[in-house]
Amino acid sequence: MDILAFYVISTLLVLMSVAVIFSRRLMHSLIFLFFFVVLVSAMFILLAFPFLSVAELIIYNGGIVVLLTVAASLMPEERLGFNGKKLLIILPILMIALLLLLPFGQTNAASGSQAVQSNLGLYLFSHYSLLILVAAVTLIASLITAVYFIRSEVEG
Repeated sequence: MDILAFYVISTLLVLMSVAVIFSRRLMHSLIFLFFFVVLVSAMFILLAFPFLSVAELIIYNGGIVVLLTVAASLMPEERLGFNGKKLLIILPILMIALLLLLPFGQTNAASGSQAVQSNLGLYLFSHYSLLILVAAVTLIASLITAVYFIRSEVEG
């Protein structure tokens, strides 16, 4: 079962990465990238790394959602190229198939991994809080700068 899930997820990963590269529309490319990150997270679950799976989903898909929001708000509607009819049919089928292939209840994690996972957040925010703050401010400043430059190109 694990081998079958590995091959299915690997095949979908390759297909999503090719779709990201060759998609001509920004919204389609970002949606394919979103599913690519979900599939990488599923691969981490197969490898019995649930913490990395959740971190992957939160960090990377959070960034992709920000990109989707900025792209949708700054591009003219006719250039977005998003027609969700096909996606509404394909997406639930893919997600149900992926959920059925994942091995629920199987863990091979080390015995001390729970202690490490629970202390990781405390460690990061106590020792690296300034670095996390600087990264957050830098990301917000770059987002505001990108919005400013794109808006000035659209208006001018």
